[in-house]
Amino acid sequence: MKDVGIFDYTATIQNEVESAEKILKLFVYQYPELNLDAPTEAYVGLTYIYDVQAFDMFGEYVEENGGEIHLHSETMSDINFDSETHTIQWSPTENNLGEHEFTVEVLDQFGLTTAVTHYVSVFMSPCELCKSANRQRKSVKQVLTPIFKKDTPDNVEGNASSIQTAGIDSIKVAPVDSLVIPQDTLRVSVDSLNVELDSIIAPIDSVKVDSLIMPILPDSTIIDTTIE
Repeated sequence: MKDVGIFDYTATIQNEVESAEKILKLFVYQYPELNLDAPTEAYVGLTYIYDVQAFDMFGEYVEENGGEIHLHSETMSDINFDSETHTIQWSPTENNLGEHEFTVEVLDQFGLTTAVTHYVSVFMSPCELCKSANRQRKSVKQVLTPIFKKDTPDNVEGNASSIQTAGIDSIKVAPVDSLVIPQDTLRVSVDSLNVELDSIIAPIDSVKVDSLIMPILPDSTIIDTTIE
């Protein structure tokens, strides 16, 4: 966690005659985290309140650091998120009696997304006799979107050294390993032969000038054999 952010590093490739180097970027990031302890019961005439704790990789509230929180539900049309109190609120009516579900989608400033689906049962009044004896608690569903929705940024807003570890420790969420996104390409010049590699540093065999023996490269490699 202390290493989240953008880093520059230099990659160098060389043969017996020449060498080339390029500065590349490395983005170390963590998906946003969301607490999973949302209430599973709501009652007609009472406001349903879910205290949301959504933090980005810097330990800051997502919506206060360039991110967003979205809600999706087919049956809870008036459910909303209050950014001032960091709560999700809903006022069920008699027409809402029964089972419902809603999804909370947390996006940080880079577009990294964590989505969690919660289930809610609506009853007529807050008494034990109104609860179904056969109803079983449903587990929440958490989804970590496996794609990066924005280009790797040139810089980040946030200070990894100021992460609020106390807030992070209280969050019940499955751990996700930090990931690395390589960016840009590396171009190597060997005499009149240009070899373009997509984020790959590969050794190049020596080149015989007379016969111009080419090294065996991956299928995705683009070779420019134009001789000026």
